[in-house]
Amino acid sequence: MKVVVFIGMYREEVWEVKAFVGEDAENRAAAAFEQYTEVFYVEFQRRWETGDEDSYHILGKELGGTGIEILEAE
Repeated sequence: MKVVVFIGMYREEVWEVKAFVGEDAENRAAAAFEQYTEVFYVEFQRRWETGDEDSYHILGKELGGTGIEILEAE
Protein backbone atom coordinates (compact mmCIF):
# COMPACT_ATOMS: atom_id res chain seq x y z
CA MET A 1 0.00 0.00 0.00
CA LYS A 2 1.30 3.44 -0.91
CA VAL A 3 1.28 6.15 1.79
CA VAL A 4 1.78 9.77 0.78
CA VAL A 5 2.99 12.01 3.60
CA PHE A 6 2.91 15.81 3.65
CA ILE A 7 5.50 17.30 6.02
CA GLY A 8 5.12 20.99 6.84
CA MET A 9 8.23 22.66 8.23
CA TYR A 10 8.59 26.02 9.94
CA ARG A 11 12.06 27.32 10.71
CA GLU A 12 13.53 23.83 10.43
CA GLU A 13 11.01 22.28 12.85
CA VAL A 14 8.22 19.91 11.87
CA TRP A 15 4.94 21.71 12.42
CA GLU A 16 2.48 19.57 10.52
CA VAL A 17 2.35 15.99 9.24
CA LYS A 18 -0.53 14.51 7.25
CA ALA A 19 -0.63 11.00 5.78
CA PHE A 20 -2.86 10.08 2.85
CA VAL A 21 -3.81 6.73 1.32
CA GLY A 22 -6.01 5.77 -1.60
CA GLU A 23 -6.18 6.57 -5.28
CA ASP A 24 -6.14 10.34 -4.80
CA ALA A 25 -3.54 10.41 -2.01
CA GLU A 26 -0.98 12.34 -4.07
CA ASN A 27 -3.54 14.96 -5.07
CA ARG A 28 -4.68 15.42 -1.46
CA ALA A 29 -1.07 15.72 -0.28
CA ALA A 30 -0.41 18.30 -3.01
CA ALA A 31 -3.47 20.25 -1.86
CA ALA A 32 -2.16 20.20 1.73
CA PHE A 33 1.23 21.41 0.47
CA GLU A 34 -0.40 24.26 -1.47
CA GLN A 35 -2.57 25.29 1.46
CA TYR A 36 0.42 25.32 3.82
CA THR A 37 2.93 27.06 1.53
CA GLU A 38 0.72 29.03 -0.88
CA VAL A 39 2.90 27.58 -3.69
CA PHE A 40 1.49 25.24 -6.34
CA TYR A 41 3.06 21.81 -5.81
CA VAL A 42 3.57 21.21 -9.55
CA GLU A 43 5.56 24.47 -9.76
CA PHE A 44 7.60 23.53 -6.67
CA GLN A 45 8.30 20.08 -8.09
CA ARG A 46 9.30 21.48 -11.50
CA ARG A 47 11.75 23.93 -9.94
CA TRP A 48 13.10 21.27 -7.55
CA GLU A 49 13.67 18.72 -10.30
CA THR A 50 15.78 21.10 -12.41
CA GLY A 51 18.33 20.93 -9.59
CA ASP A 52 18.97 24.66 -9.65
CA GLU A 53 16.98 25.39 -6.49
CA ASP A 54 16.35 23.65 -3.20
CA SER A 55 13.26 24.00 -1.03
CA TYR A 56 14.79 26.92 0.88
CA HIS A 57 15.19 28.90 -2.34
CA ILE A 58 11.69 28.06 -3.52
CA LEU A 59 9.79 28.37 -0.22
CA GLY A 60 12.02 30.69 1.77
CA LYS A 61 13.86 30.20 5.06
CA GLU A 62 10.74 29.79 7.15
CA LEU A 63 9.08 27.01 5.13
CA GLY A 64 12.18 25.38 3.62
CA GLY A 65 12.20 21.64 4.08
CA THR A 66 8.45 21.33 3.56
CA GLY A 67 7.67 18.51 1.17
CA ILE A 68 5.88 15.32 0.25
CA GLU A 69 7.24 11.81 0.72
CA ILE A 70 5.83 8.71 -0.95
CA LEU A 71 6.33 5.52 1.04
CA GLU A 72 5.38 1.87 0.73
CA ALA A 73 3.63 0.51 3.81
CA GLU A 74 4.28 -3.10 4.76
